[in-house]
Amino acid sequence: AILAPLAFPFSLPPETSTPPSLLWDVHRPHNITDDHVCLVIVVDVASTATVIMATSSDPRHPGKAILDGEDGTYWMTTGMYPQEFTLKLQREKPLTKIRIASLNIRHLKVDACFAGQAATQWTQLQAVEFEDRHGSVQSEILTVPNAEPIALLRFVIASGWQDFSAVYKINLVANDA
Repeated sequence: AILAPLAFPFSLPPETSTPPSLLWDVHRPHNITDDHVCLVIVVDVASTATVIMATSSDPRHPGKAILDGEDGTYWMTTGMYPQEFTLKLQREKPLTKIRIASLNIRHLKVDACFAGQAATQWTQLQAVEFEDRHGSVQSEILTVPNAEPIALLRFVIASGWQDFSAVYKINLVANDA
């Protein structure tokens, strides 16, 4: 069996020749035999999604920084909770995981608007409480329980460990096998 763990957080190791638009993670789900593997593509979100709404707007830390692929940029809340942002996928597809690098998020809710639904119809995918990392980056992997193609993702930060929270990067994992 071939196992290749994904480099985390969100960057390719310098020795890899994989194009920056794709990261590969080969794994074997519990119901697949040793003779089979599944290929999971981690999509470069900047080329496949856009931030269409963010409740906080600081010109030094805009919503689009979540998807820009730059290590030193991030979106920051401007105080008061809840805060939220919405991603529009360029191509509707089923997702298996969402990887998020953040700071000071306590409660996060992730909702999806599935392909063919009105943008007012949201289904909750996850509601999680992040561990307090006391000022260090929170790296979380959220499992997407539904295999339907997703058009929009809404991230609602219901509360934080501090007055302000930040989202550094988001990666979407799609099972295209």
